[in-house]
Amino acid sequence: MIYYDLFKKVFLILNKDQKIFSFLILILTFVSILLETFGIATIFPLISSIVNENYFDNPFYKEVSAIVGLDEINISPQKILISESYLGLKDEFKLSLNYLTLPRYSLNYLSQNSKNLKLREKINLEFIAENSFENFIKKNIFKFMPNSFLEDFNAIGNIVDQMKWPKNPKIIFTSHFMTKTLQSRYTAECLEKKSCKLVLGQHGGVYGQYLFSSMQDYEIDIADKYLSWGWKNENKKILPFGVIKNLEKNKYDLKNSKLLMILRSQTRYTHRLNSYSGSNQIKKYFNECLSLCVKLNKKLINENLILRFHSRKFGWDEDKIFKEKLGNINMDMGYEKISNLFSSAKLVLHTYIGTGYLETLASNIPTIIFANTKECLLNKETTNDLEILKNCNIFHEDYVSAANFINFNWNKINLWWFSEKVQKAREDFCNKYSKINYNKINNLKDIFQSIIKDEN
Repeated sequence: MIYYDLFKKVFLILNKDQKIFSFLILILTFVSILLETFGIATIFPLISSIVNENYFDNPFYKEVSAIVGLDEINISPQKILISESYLGLKDEFKLSLNYLTLPRYSLNYLSQNSKNLKLREKINLEFIAENSFENFIKKNIFKFMPNSFLEDFNAIGNIVDQMKWPKNPKIIFTSHFMTKTLQSRYTAECLEKKSCKLVLGQHGGVYGQYLFSSMQDYEIDIADKYLSWGWKNENKKILPFGVIKNLEKNKYDLKNSKLLMILRSQTRYTHRLNSYSGSNQIKKYFNECLSLCVKLNKKLINENLILRFHSRKFGWDEDKIFKEKLGNINMDMGYEKISNLFSSAKLVLHTYIGTGYLETLASNIPTIIFANTKECLLNKETTNDLEILKNCNIFHEDYVSAANFINFNWNKINLWWFSEKVQKAREDFCNKYSKINYNKINNLKDIFQSIIKDEN
């Protein structure tokens, strides 16, 4: 396998003719990647033939191989699929080119068929219901099953077969597409039929913190390696990799003046099971967030507060609720880049346990978290760790405490945040839940290499 960093090392010690030859091989390889990616053609066999006859099977190559510590270079296209990894465009391309491939991006699927009620009525679960809940599930589960598992199953299979994606990858690496119709079907077939290995990266901030999460359980169960943002448990699949996302764009300026309040949203009907998923909880949540705002100083509300709503709307009309109570306040409906808002904030107020507060803590942006842990149930270890943040006023379990702290400390936020006690608590917490990884690409290459080595 040709690695990009290996090519750079070799290139430095080549003579003029060898440099010209190597540069031509690099161009041909990149062209072949493009052709193979889009399913047009492949010229990898031609490149392999040229390389083996003119370069690798001579004494010079053996000498170079010894210098860089490789005994064999094997050109093998698209053995690793990288898609929606959270690395960002630059790092995804950098990682992909190490394996002579290109990253793949989102594919959308719209259902082609309406529900076949007669088909669904014929399907039965063959078990004896022991209670009313089981009886309800047995009677109704097939009414709610997605079309992709029934009416559209064959059509999706045909689309997957025609996708210009690797037909026999050794490894699939993603952090974000396992709930998507085409990508998840492609991955399932690769895992079940082709002995492919799945490396999943942590998608968001609730993993490792909620008391229970069906999505976390599912992802860890199907993955061969699971890359957490720093936490681990007894499951050996979990590697405390660190934050996969690029947080370098989150900058803080001591002269910032805004109080950025981040609000969540939620579907009207529960679509996954975790310890914070009920529609009744979201109503209480909005009421508490509104009460927090009312407790803030009027001047702060009028001059400094920015309410950031989620871009996905589910019919709660939360912006109207806040506007009716608070008047003409500064709102962002979820469309401004969050990094731009972070960069303008003097203090970021997160109102739920999620991805955002881990990102601002890791970026060392002054952060306060308000979360009602009676409604959002967390595991014991996370609860204990948040207690440390609570002792230095980063974490608040009720809105009164959060509002009072902001009011009293608004003019000395930087003194509080950059104090030794607060920074120590932040660093310890981040090492477990949002660890910065400064060597992500090389770490990923090591993980992939260990999986390939174990297979061989």
